Amino acid sequence: MFPNMRFRTPVIIFGMNIVATIGEEVRKLAGQNVFILTDQGVVQAGVLEKVLEPLEKEKITYTIFDQVEAEPSLENLLTATQMAKATKVDILIGLGGGSVMDTTKLTAVLRVQDVNIRDLFGVEKVTKPGLPTIMLPTTSGTGSEVTRNAVFTDKRENLKKVVSSQAIVPTVAIVDPMLTVTMPPPITAATGIDAFIHAVESYLAINASPLTDPLAWEATRLIAANLGPAVANGQDLVARYNMSLGSLMAGITLNNAGVGAVHALAYPVGAEYHVPHGIANVVTFIPTMEYISMARIPKFVQLAAAMGEPIAGLAPREAVNRAIGAMRDLIEKVGLPTRLRDIGATADRIPYMAQAAFKEKRLLGNTPRQLTEEDIRKIFEASF
Repeated sequence: MFPNMRFRTPVIIFGMNIVATIGEEVRKLAGQNVFILTDQGVVQAGVLEKVLEPLEKEKITYTIFDQVEAEPSLENLLTATQMAKATKVDILIGLGGGSVMDTTKLTAVLRVQDVNIRDLFGVEKVTKPGLPTIMLPTTSGTGSEVTRNAVFTDKRENLKKVVSSQAIVPTVAIVDPMLTVTMPPPITAATGIDAFIHAVESYLAINASPLTDPLAWEATRLIAANLGPAVANGQDLVARYNMSLGSLMAGITLNNAGVGAVHALAYPVGAEYHVPHGIANVVTFIPTMEYISMARIPKFVQLAAAMGEPIAGLAPREAVNRAIGAMRDLIEKVGLPTRLRDIGATADRIPYMAQAAFKEKRLLGNTPRQLTEEDIRKIFEASF
């Protein structure tokens, strides 16, 4: 068997204090006027100044939109777009977590294309690139700096909606672990487990390939070993470096192998209970892994090894249990919720969420075990 493979990634620049090169990268793209999107948390942490200084050194003019919401709504996206349209701009910069970077991707499109955002939901609905984008993640989590996905909250339908298109892949990703050191422990944990789930799901995915498997496995190893230290001490630069690298690798594999059922279940959870994406993922993660493990036993054995479990001499099924046990232990050790009830969910909403998750055919189609709506309901019940 000779599989066909495609590998998609922006230009990636990684390193400690590499944010200092942002002005040079803008110049390489022939930029002069940049539109910076960020949020109040980033501003208050003093991270924005690390971007403005090198831009000013290169005499690049900038306009700042610092009101990106967590789990951004369509209304928030359109507010950013209106400001961008009123501004002279040739490059957009996203400085923040996944919400900021997702908003940057679509603002870049809507700035130059007269299109209704609702017409872009789905796969490859964005047919033309927008303005060039440069992403600077301040969390080690979503991997949005290298992906073709952007997620928004549709308040009208109370759902998370996804734009997935090659045309919105960022132009440049500048990943500087030093931008993450101000993250408080709860955000470090929630974003870090998001990256971990990206790595695991893309390793197990139907669309996994020999190009993505080594990155996904190494991302799993790095995050499993370094998430705890990063949560315990945000100034641990080794942990921050490894978390940034692991998150980047997981983002690359997400963009190429894709993710699956955990994310399908997370969308209705996030929309229903208004929790961050990492939290929406983690509360159904273990029951989902237990449900699909039979379809990927050899890979679960390898995941156990990635997480440092001693598997020599174990029967495969025992090694699978070790892998899932190590995943559960990691989640508990960093203080994350493990069940739906922990985030205020009520059992009466399970049928609705199962129905909504079952509509996520793109994600379920990339899951190694075929899941019916009844299967999904059982996972939600086991997660409660």
